Amino acid sequence: MKIELNAPDLDREAIENNALILASWHEASLTLPIIKPAIEKRFALNNPALLVSRSRDGSRLSPLLDALSVTPIRGSSNARDKSKQDKGGLAALLYARNHLRQGSCLVVAVDGPRGPAKEIKPGVLALLKHTQANLLFLHARYRAPLRANSWDRMFIPYPFATVELTVCQAIDNETGLDIAEQSTLAA
Repeated sequence: MKIELNAPDLDREAIENNALILASWHEASLTLPIIKPAIEKRFALNNPALLVSRSRDGSRLSPLLDALSVTPIRGSSNARDKSKQDKGGLAALLYARNHLRQGSCLVVAVDGPRGPAKEIKPGVLALLKHTQANLLFLHARYRAPLRANSWDRMFIPYPFATVELTVCQAIDNETGLDIAEQSTLAA
């Protein structure tokens, strides 16, 4: 896969000397592990971790993450029906918070794991508030992608496809993060 990385006007020094959250939409989840080398060429990623649901799909993804030296943090928001089994959301959030407080990197699909698509969940905002991490929003754009018939319309990249990856620096979270403004690239 060919990756074209566009990262205009980023304060690389500020990003690399602090905890970092790389945020994306769930539709790009299959691409996130693949683009890791391209991101690492541009930014120093300290001990990257990825939030992964406790679903069957998450179980399939975990070995790939291990092979890429990305720590899977397993858990997702709890079931809508509170009588169902806990999905480990709070435990994953606490683990992610501690991971970030050590100055590490966290990758998260901000609208996952079950949607609705392109609606930001409160977990990433809570992490920003409690860790003072920097936030970069990753927007992946594909040329003629295959799309899954799922809630997120996940991109399935063809072999040898080109992905255009745009990286945007979010507003300082102490002054009021406006992640929704950064996400307008997804439109």
